[in-house]
Amino acid sequence: MTVSRAVARTLAGGLTALSLTACLGVREPETAAPPASPPGTAAPETTPPAQAAPSGWKTVGGPDNGVRISIPEGWVDIAISNGEAASGLDRLGLKGADREVMMRSISQLQERKGVFAVLAASTETPFATNVNALCTPSGGTTLEQVKAATRTGLQQIGARNVQATTATIGGRPGVRATYEMASALGTLSGHQGQVPDGDRTCTVTVTAKQGAMPASTGDILNTMELL
Repeated sequence: MTVSRAVARTLAGGLTALSLTACLGVREPETAAPPASPPGTAAPETTPPAQAAPSGWKTVGGPDNGVRISIPEGWVDIAISNGEAASGLDRLGLKGADREVMMRSISQLQERKGVFAVLAASTETPFATNVNALCTPSGGTTLEQVKAATRTGLQQIGARNVQATTATIGGRPGVRATYEMASALGTLSGHQGQVPDGDRTCTVTVTAKQGAMPASTGDILNTMELL
């Protein structure tokens, strides 16, 4: 299945609100369970913990979202599940085209119980740096399928310089992607981490104006914890 028009519209606005692999609908074949550990030995840890957030970072998201991440000081999480997104953007001072872009993207995230935050210092610039995280059904896609779908899907909607590689995201095997996207607000950069987890894929994406990607982006991606 190709990337949906909703995904394309969202990406064109600069905020990746949906996982590009959500429409694959491919399920891995079932495999036999691994043998039990011998008596007296500890079973190997199959789900490493997400990277611990540095001191002073705030954790956002929870079981209702299926995922949580941590954000540094200076970032403001916008409550999108209770209908207060508009007032949250107003408090940040977002106006005009930037605010319209954010509201369109937030409406997509709200349907999927996503998490959304904005770097407050960037609201005075032409595009407000933001992060979102969410989980979407994916039919048990493999890492290679996630990587291929990410690269192809982004290119289909006009992204440039797309790079997608396997990586550890939040202590789990995943895919790390970077790309650039032309928009009415200028060229935007995206950094994304995706982790397939059974019949879903969880995604965290940071979007910023080209040249303004925060130095903390990699750490933000690695705090993603699947719930």
